[in-house]
Amino acid sequence: MLSLALVFLPLAKANTPLFTAHEYQSAFKNWTEKYNKGYTVGEFFGRYATFKGTIYFDLYGFGGPWENVDFVARHNIGGYSYSVELNEFADMTNEEFKKYYLGFKPAARTGKPMVYNDNITLPDAVDWSSKG
Repeated sequence: MLSLALVFLPLAKANTPLFTAHEYQSAFKNWTEKYNKGYTVGEFFGRYATFKGTIYFDLYGFGGPWENVDFVARHNIGGYSYSVELNEFADMTNEEFKKYYLGFKPAARTGKPMVYNDNITLPDAVDWSSKG
């Protein structure tokens, strides 16, 4: 059903939904099955709203809130040299994605700390090729 709506995209205003509520719900259901997503009852509606209603930066001159599904559809008919699609992160806000996937995250330290031992005599050179 979403593919039929793409024919009418040029007629849609940038800030109006492109699809019916049923089409969004169907897209979300298909997406959750494709990426094997499962939610608690309390989490479901928030994730669906994020899937539909993530706020995007004004990269393409439209500005304001864009639904993920609408963002993909509008971008792909916009004449850009590349296309985009929904991926497994479509139920996350930009802030959540940044928090969990961007930036340096030092590994948690486990086990005993490394101890320097002065009492070991090491050779000046080692022929590692003879060690196999």
